[in-house]
Amino acid sequence: MAKPVKASELRNLSIAEIDAQVDQLKRDLFALRIKFAKQEDWKPSSVKEIKHKVAQLLTVRRENEAKEGMLKRESRKAAK
Repeated sequence: MAKPVKASELRNLSIAEIDAQVDQLKRDLFALRIKFAKQEDWKPSSVKEIKHKVAQLLTVRRENEAKEGMLKRESRKAAK
């Protein structure tokens, strides 16, 4: 099991760094789904951990955007 990361540690990251980590975690999640489909060894708890970390990162990203004064609608448009 991975060491839990506190949100206070994530708040020091820039938006670009957060996006890079989210992309990597989503790729890891995709790889786990492929392992499941191929019936290879994998830990179901790791899916939950990855999803939790992605949610943490996206929450911190939104907090940073709110500090900058970016509205939620603008944030969603920028993400597309």
